[in-house]
Amino acid sequence: GVATCLDYLRIDRVFCSPIPLARGKLVRSEHGFIPIPAPATLEILKGIPVRDSSLEIENVTPTGAALLKVIVNKFTEFPPMKIEAIGYGAGTIDTPQLPNLLRVVIGELMEENREEIWLLETDIDDLNPEIFPHLEGALREAGALDVVFIPNRMKKGRIGITLRCFSEEKDKEKVLDALFAESSTLGVRGWKVSRWKLHREEREVNTSYGPVKVKIGFKGSKVVNLSPEYESCLRLAKECGVPLKEIYQEAISAGLRLLKEKKE
Repeated sequence: GVATCLDYLRIDRVFCSPIPLARGKLVRSEHGFIPIPAPATLEILKGIPVRDSSLEIENVTPTGAALLKVIVNKFTEFPPMKIEAIGYGAGTIDTPQLPNLLRVVIGELMEENREEIWLLETDIDDLNPEIFPHLEGALREAGALDVVFIPNRMKKGRIGITLRCFSEEKDKEKVLDALFAESSTLGVRGWKVSRWKLHREEREVNTSYGPVKVKIGFKGSKVVNLSPEYESCLRLAKECGVPLKEIYQEAISAGLRLLKEKKE
């Protein structure tokens, strides 16, 4: 029914707030009485943000959790949108804490390329410098979006490093685990920050040395950035035995020609 509804209404993307989980009450199952949330529900919700609920009923079932995990594109707060329609579904149980309702809002998404990510930061002055490249690799492998090392003067005049890395919510714990495991830090600061991104497309352009991938950044329909892809340029420079900068220059020229042809 849910899949049919999404198809009938031609829904492109589904957003959902963190899942409110009631807890503490026992419910009857084929295996006897079990606490809520049910063990199966919690297993399915691994990797999905949840929050506490004041309800004292099983408000999230394994079936409901499975549907949400499959159909939701992003778990977030209410996205910027032009509202077109609103629907309500009522449960059969009356709850004194909150109305037993599910609300669905349909609308046109207003594209805003702002997102919230975690900034994780720590100061280090007692780690062998030879380990920092490995630390950076471990953080990126754990899901860090970027890793920055900033020289810093710390207490007692010691020269140290301020390490900053950025992570999406879903990867934060893995990044923290890697940071504690691979560095000498005893504590990490963290807070949420906003990040604005250009719409990006990857194209392949032809140069006199061969094809190169380029990344193009758009703001609306306007091109504001064009950047050759480093690994693609490096591979071609090694294959052809030419300076890397020559590949970069040709790739940028080819990318600009491609964009000009598209306009015409």
